[in-house]
Amino acid sequence: MSDKRSRPDRSPPPLPSQLTPLAEAARLTSALTRIDQSLETAYAHWRAGQPAQASMLCEQVLQVAPLHAPALHLLGLMAHAEGNIADALRLLELTCAQPGASADFHSNNAEVSRQAGLLGRAQQAARKALALSPGHPAASCNLGIILQQAGQLDASAELLTAAAAAAPDNADVLNNLGNTRQLMGSLDEAMLSYAAAIERDPMHEAAYANLASLQLELGQFDAAAESARQVLDLNPQNIAAYLVLARLHAQRARIPGALREVDKLLSFSPACEEALRLRVDLLLDSGDLLAAEEAMQALPGPRQWRDHLLQARLYAMRGHDTQALAATGRARDAVARQEPVVSIAHAQALARTGQAEQACLDLGRLLDQVPSSATAWQALAELTGQALAPHDIDRLHAMREQGRQQGRGWRDSVALHRAWGHAMLAGGDGDAALAAYGMANALEARAHPFDAGQFAALVEHSIASWSLPATVARNHATDSPVFVLGMPHCGADLIRSMLCGGAFAGQDRYDLMGHILASLAQDQQPLASSLEIALELSDDDYAELAQYYLDCAAPTDDLVDACHVNSLLVGFIVRVFPAARFIVCRRDPVETCLAGYREPPGFGPAFPRALPELGVYHRRHERLVQHWTSHLPAGQLLEIDHARLLADPAQVAAQVAAFRGVPCRLPAHAQLALRRREAAALAAVLPSSPVLSVLREALREPHANGVTHDR
Repeated sequence: MSDKRSRPDRSPPPLPSQLTPLAEAARLTSALTRIDQSLETAYAHWRAGQPAQASMLCEQVLQVAPLHAPALHLLGLMAHAEGNIADALRLLELTCAQPGASADFHSNNAEVSRQAGLLGRAQQAARKALALSPGHPAASCNLGIILQQAGQLDASAELLTAAAAAAPDNADVLNNLGNTRQLMGSLDEAMLSYAAAIERDPMHEAAYANLASLQLELGQFDAAAESARQVLDLNPQNIAAYLVLARLHAQRARIPGALREVDKLLSFSPACEEALRLRVDLLLDSGDLLAAEEAMQALPGPRQWRDHLLQARLYAMRGHDTQALAATGRARDAVARQEPVVSIAHAQALARTGQAEQACLDLGRLLDQVPSSATAWQALAELTGQALAPHDIDRLHAMREQGRQQGRGWRDSVALHRAWGHAMLAGGDGDAALAAYGMANALEARAHPFDAGQFAALVEHSIASWSLPATVARNHATDSPVFVLGMPHCGADLIRSMLCGGAFAGQDRYDLMGHILASLAQDQQPLASSLEIALELSDDDYAELAQYYLDCAAPTDDLVDACHVNSLLVGFIVRVFPAARFIVCRRDPVETCLAGYREPPGFGPAFPRALPELGVYHRRHERLVQHWTSHLPAGQLLEIDHARLLADPAQVAAQVAAFRGVPCRLPAHAQLALRRREAAALAAVLPSSPVLSVLREALREPHANGVTHDR
């Protein structure tokens, strides 16, 4: 080998000797060694969180070797980590264009391309990686995810299954196989894949998070909470785990707990859009519409379809159904590809504006394209009010059977069972309908358990603790709302429609009084505890609450509160609004309970979902309402019979107008027709079904004071 020296003269160099090629090779080897060492140092700097030093070393390498693939690759990874996606894509593309680019480089190019939404380029890069290194685990995972997002679920499952067989100890492959199986609706198989991934790698954060999410979907609440906590043990700032915990609380109607989990997440990730949207949803669930509106305005722009759906929900809760329909239309325009949740929301908004026939047509078209949408089946069965076509019955039956075989989310199972119940009831098969409702209610009861003892204590506490005025209060009468009382499905929606100009009015989901009462407590407490706190308030406190109620109700453009929870709160309501007026809706006890069994309320205090419990609940509810009606002055109380409301709505409308002192219109024709069909279908079940014997027995059971009901 020769050493490098300068020549003192300018004579031509001698002819190269036989050792010169060896010396050149040595110099080249030395240069390559220095490049490799520089790159090793660059990677060490990057892993240590020192990207500036790493970038400087890469640039030095590129000055010597301008198209050095490993240096370009590392620069591409650093650009991606810094959020410079365009630079990352350019550098990785240049990397992979070099001769000898490794499968790792192509695999990373595929993943960054996927994240940028370039699925065609991503798939091409992943396949190139697998061509260079068949069975490459990372490339297999990346291609599996790419195929997932492209909607090629069968191809994704086939690829990842083969990859898992080739590398059975690779937890990443198993985790992604679980994701694909979950998207395919094979939830039991997805559960096995996540469990296998965790078995191979007990520290696999993503597998634990995915397992927690799936357990929540299946209604395994305690297991989901435990899995989410295990994720947080691995990483206290795992976003997915906090979202699971928040949704778990929400599905169990523990809204304060859900909001706490979201706030924890936002404390370290304030720009997380999923958490910001979930917070809006939870505030709507809590009835705090003013805070929800403020949080909605703070969502980052531009508006996405999810944001339009949140706006539509706010409009609907305020009774602004035309604006809600427009908002769902904007969501439909903003969605890149068909999202069933958008189509369903638009159909429901159509129904609320009196266009139920068009809504059913739209839902039918959606189910032709996405027959697995459980929520669409339930919406169609509820809105049509009549028997489904035979081919729809067959498809709905197939969906229920598929859920039994593959596993299905608990809320989807509820929707399918309830849709089947509606279809059977409309077709005259009462026993099949009751059996389907029983399965739906059993699943819901796991999320919303009803405590009969706690409800009995609430009733007795209210009777003992809350006094009512002996005379009609005159002050602020024009500012006082009308409160409609009664169990669900006793006609409150029709009364509300009369008082709101004949507009279509579904069940009032805006529990404003419940929200105010809950805000008095520091945490998620039973309703009785909140009422106990309310007893200690002063007159000034109640005046402040009244003003807050009016401020919240102002955007609804009316002062009609038809929330079913009102029956439990009359004592509190009268303290807030001494001049409030009450319309009490009653219905035959068996029909009332059966209607609640068919469709329990989806919000408010826990509601029974078993027939015997419904009978007991009705008796105690009736005892409480009788207490209120026996103490309210005649001028503040009007009682309406459900059967008369359906048979002669004009007479009832005149009665309500005289009581309220304002003109009333007949309920929306489509709404009245739907309620009549539902009542007729339930009435057909009453004479024959032996299942209802337990309900009748519960209704006959005497109170402690000896009062009995014999229906």
